[in-house]
Amino acid sequence: MANTSKRLLTHNDFQAVWEHVPEDKWPQAKLEMVWERCIPDDASINDLKFFLYSCHTRGLDPLLGEAYLRLQWDRERGIMKPVIIIGISGALKRAHESGAFSGIKTEFQENDAGLVISATTKIWRKDCPQPFEATNFYGEYVQTNKEGKPTHMWSSKPHIMLGKTSQMAALRLAFAAELGGVYVAEELGRDSSQENTEFVVRAKSEASESRPIEKEPPAPESTGGGEKSPAALRSKLLADKQRILLDLGIPKQKSKELLDQYFRGFLADGNDPAKVLPKEPERYVEALMMLDLLALTEHDITRSTLEHDPIALGLSAQGGYAEWFYRAESYVWDSGTCSVAYRLAHLFQFEEFSELEDYLKANKVNLNQPDDCLAFMRFALMGRDLAMSAAARAEQDEIGVAFVLDAIEETLGGKIEAFTAKAVQELLNQKEKSYGQGK
Repeated sequence: MANTSKRLLTHNDFQAVWEHVPEDKWPQAKLEMVWERCIPDDASINDLKFFLYSCHTRGLDPLLGEAYLRLQWDRERGIMKPVIIIGISGALKRAHESGAFSGIKTEFQENDAGLVISATTKIWRKDCPQPFEATNFYGEYVQTNKEGKPTHMWSSKPHIMLGKTSQMAALRLAFAAELGGVYVAEELGRDSSQENTEFVVRAKSEASESRPIEKEPPAPESTGGGEKSPAALRSKLLADKQRILLDLGIPKQKSKELLDQYFRGFLADGNDPAKVLPKEPERYVEALMMLDLLALTEHDITRSTLEHDPIALGLSAQGGYAEWFYRAESYVWDSGTCSVAYRLAHLFQFEEFSELEDYLKANKVNLNQPDDCLAFMRFALMGRDLAMSAAARAEQDEIGVAFVLDAIEETLGGKIEAFTAKAVQELLNQKEKSYGQGK
């Protein structure tokens, strides 16, 4: 079972890690973030060293979502062993960087009822006359719950899930030196020996069969009387979010005072600033999430208000949170989807959540499908026309917008935001359902 809190890395830990990876490439601050976000709670320092050495050797950056560590039950040895998990985007990145990658294409075999049976992926290399090919069968890879039924992602997106296993298998064949010994999460299921084992994952590069288990916000330190200290919690959150204030040009020595006052506004009861700040960690996380969004969308206003009236900014952020996040919760949107929605609304000058609802419905996006909503809004942040094309393509192929997004990102080998709208549009215009890059 994962621990409820994770110990901090010590000086000796850093020194042990730097014996395997260079300090200038993996400084202390970066190691702390990797330990916090990409490593399971019950992993050891040896597991961390193995993970970092593997990432360094393969040129993977875990903080960009290109890899993370998972502890997998080894039945033969009777132990938990570390496994490097990589996203398809990260695998394709390594293939591209080799200079030998020439193309990828995935095709599916379906039965008469339209249910997927197998996925076959071909990978072309510039230095080989024949493609490397891997065929994976649905019955061998589908991940099930305790009732024996396919998990949500495998039941709702079987082509995408099986396709990823096939693509990774083919990539390992074609690029053994670069990708040997690494897997995508879709390849590794839970067996009966793991029923009492909880895996905790900090970050993933993309959606898999289940959403990552979120780490609880750091527990505040204890005071001499044994009670949890809000001050200790605020100090920890301030350290985590210092970047926001620095980006806003707020001096470090002044940031804690301003942040405390901002908290008083955000956590206010009615319009009365909080005299005694509450201890619940999640409330501070919500407050900082809104501050992060405000900094992204209203940089100058946020800085000015923070410097002159941080309590008023907290009250304003509280109102925004109530409007956007509480309304979105009715559609089971997570905080990441809500954040994208807030940014899109600001870009399109939607003043109320209902305007965003109308926009999504007008483009035939089901608000009760969070993955489709998030995918459509990410397209929309790149351009209204691009979002409409994505929605039209989804309707034409009778699939969700999230399927379209996944297929395009796998073809591009990265997140759509890293490419031009023109490049994404060209893929949307292709007639082939697979959006493949075949030779």
